Amino acid sequence: MVEHCPLYRGKNDELVIQYDMKKAEEIGLIKFDFLGLKTLTFLKKAEEMVNRRHPEAHLKLDRISLADPKTFDLLCQGDTNGIFQLESSGMQDLLRRAKPNRFADIVAITSLYRPGPMVMLDDYVGRKHGQFRSNMILLS
Repeated sequence: MVEHCPLYRGKNDELVIQYDMKKAEEIGLIKFDFLGLKTLTFLKKAEEMVNRRHPEAHLKLDRISLADPKTFDLLCQGDTNGIFQLESSGMQDLLRRAKPNRFADIVAITSLYRPGPMVMLDDYVGRKHGQFRSNMILLS
């Protein structure tokens, strides 16, 4: 890395590049976001607090269903305040239109809701609901 870009030591002694994401991409690097250990610790503590207050709940985060119908009902209504990456008004509108009913829909929606692929949102929603429409030109 030292041969490609300037580095510095972060507050936890980690190596950090001094380029922003765009400049990093220009030199051939790619930016990855990982769920941090602080977030995982926070989730574990939240699980412990719920179980202390409501022992009958037996909450285990790793056992929460990814196919909970009530959760998908809330998502389809755009009721996503406080949910990371799903709380903007644009995302809430997209969720209302797309009507996600499985985890793969959430993956697709959050992947497409980015500056480049955003142009494909209407195609995705149409195809999800069985309507084929596309602005793409297929070359043979």
